[in-house]
Amino acid sequence: MRVILLVCDSFGVGEAPDAASYGDEGANTLGNVARAVGGIEAPHLGALGLGLLTEVAGVEASAGAGTAHGKMVERSAGKDSTTGHWEIAGLVLDRPFPTYPDGFPPEVMEPFERAVGKRALGNRPASGTVIIEELGEEHLATGRPIVYTSADSVFQIAAHKDVVRLSGSTGCVGSLVGTATPTGSGGSSPAPSKVSRGRSAAPTSGRISPCRPPVPRSSSVPPRPGCEYGE
Repeated sequence: MRVILLVCDSFGVGEAPDAASYGDEGANTLGNVARAVGGIEAPHLGALGLGLLTEVAGVEASAGAGTAHGKMVERSAGKDSTTGHWEIAGLVLDRPFPTYPDGFPPEVMEPFERAVGKRALGNRPASGTVIIEELGEEHLATGRPIVYTSADSVFQIAAHKDVVRLSGSTGCVGSLVGTATPTGSGGSSPAPSKVSRGRSAAPTSGRISPCRPPVPRSSSVPPRPGCEYGE
């Protein structure tokens, strides 16, 4: 048997029974977006039964012969992408990852900053494009990595390719996760990191997960294999 599994992030079709526990009552990303733009065209997904999962403006509530459709709800505690991806692979979590509405605490940030040899910029919940626009120029001038989080528990880092040169990701995979210590929120550390490395003045493109910005050559701490700062 062969299965093709496509995962579409931010493609929610209605709230889960525990939505109130996460402040997500009334959530319906697809339905709300379709309504906001005056309807969408999705003939192929519609033929598979998309319009039967939730009300989607522009998509008929029908399905073609021989197709199957349905909605599933996670068994795991938590709402973030990592939890969902893990459950698809067969791992069910009995407690959610912690989230960081006030940014990451010192017990997470201090080991990270010691490892990279620089103080981080940001350290707050933010849209990646927005915080890069706000702090990108300062990052280019100082070399300090931009750290941010979201509604998920993911530790995200943005860095420019001319500031952080990655000659190979193998040597630094998992380095950031190793610096994170338990936070006191259920004894859990942040989920694996994401690193954005852009080509323009604002570092907006490219992701490698998980990895951390390497140590500057001026630091007394030697860089890890595969990661190095640019000249």
